[in-house]
Amino acid sequence: MPTRPGISLGDALFRLVDALEPPLRLLLGKIGYPTVKAVYEQRLATWEAWNEVSTAAHGQ
Repeated sequence: MPTRPGISLGDALFRLVDALEPPLRLLLGKIGYPTVKAVYEQRLATWEAWNEVSTAAHGQ
């Protein structure tokens, strides 16, 4: 859910608890999202690189 710039932590938490379908996790601040995104991109790249081995382990 987009928000206006500069809302307070309290406002963000009220929006979270008032949401009809709130996310399981909410990354607050400017650092959290880019950091987590970079980590998950690295994980996805690793999983992609090992996908052939992974799917071969499934068997027939």
